Amino acid sequence: MGRYLITGSSGVVGSRCAVELLHRGHYLILFLRPRKSQSIEDRWQSIAQFYKIDKRFDSQVQLVQWEMSKKDLGLDSQTAQKVFSNIDGVIHAAASVHLNQTIEQARENSLESTKTLFQLLRRWSSPERVQKIEYVSTVGVSGRSSLPLKEEPVRSLPEFHNTYEQAKFETELFVTQSRREGWTVTIHRPSMVVGDSLTGAILSFQVFYYILDYIAGIRSNGWVPDLKEKTLDIIPVDYVALSIVESLLNPKSAIEILHLCSGPDQAQSLKQLQTRYRQFLQTHRISISSLKVLSPRLLRSLYQVGALIPFLPQQKKFRAALPLLDYLQTEQSFENKKSLQHLEQFHINLPDPNQYLDPILSIWMEQQNGRV
Repeated sequence: MGRYLITGSSGVVGSRCAVELLHRGHYLILFLRPRKSQSIEDRWQSIAQFYKIDKRFDSQVQLVQWEMSKKDLGLDSQTAQKVFSNIDGVIHAAASVHLNQTIEQARENSLESTKTLFQLLRRWSSPERVQKIEYVSTVGVSGRSSLPLKEEPVRSLPEFHNTYEQAKFETELFVTQSRREGWTVTIHRPSMVVGDSLTGAILSFQVFYYILDYIAGIRSNGWVPDLKEKTLDIIPVDYVALSIVESLLNPKSAIEILHLCSGPDQAQSLKQLQTRYRQFLQTHRISISSLKVLSPRLLRSLYQVGALIPFLPQQKKFRAALPLLDYLQTEQSFENKKSLQHLEQFHINLPDPNQYLDPILSIWMEQQNGRV
């Protein structure tokens, strides 16, 4: 039985990694933050209930309250020593995925917290004791570049869609430098994470689902951007979590960077996705507006104006749409051949979108109609 620390254990990826490790018999130290109405114990119980984790696993879990922005992650010296001096590996999945953060907030939640994590590792442990560190980044480190993102460090500073991407890019640079100290680290770059490839279930809905509603015209009374031949790379959460866990448990086969994405061959056509979702809604007798297509640039300009008008009922909706429209304006692709070859040794195969899209659409449709 190994002892593993997971940050971001209440998130979509971190929680799924925790479930996978528990079922393999490992002991977990889970960093959690309380909410106004929930203690960390309450939060974990909600997560356990979602994943149907049996009570018999309680003895394998230690919950630790932390705070990304505080000194020593909000841990007192005794707790920090106890945690960091006795772990075999780390999954660092904590992040704030809000797309409207200031750059200072984004850096605090990503770069600075990662620096502090490594400071605590240096203080209380060593590369010899901690066999492996998994850092969860994003394919978004390529920013607005239209060139395929290679499975290697990004060597030039791109232009970014948002501060989240920029902070992740800066954090990757720091993590790469940390390897020189002897730490064995894999950087994982997931694309847009969606629900389970078999059931469609997901702990919380992220960017993809809101993009889905916008291209289907649900959130815009039918006004949508011209999607042309653009594609979107999405990836099921079970594939992401399984890949990270196998990387953690097999430090001798470490690889520097893993692209956890569908890649150029399986990225989804946005037009086909739009048609499929609208047909899905109509099949379930859900009323939708007819589509009215505008150029992405013109639609963005209209939304920018709407977002500035005070007391406009749709002002919040316009503001929320702007970051999503940004993603739809740039054609991007992410290489994954090396990653697929690496994961083959663990019998991890890329899921087929034709198999998982319907369960994912179904779960989202039910959520929108208040049935889950």
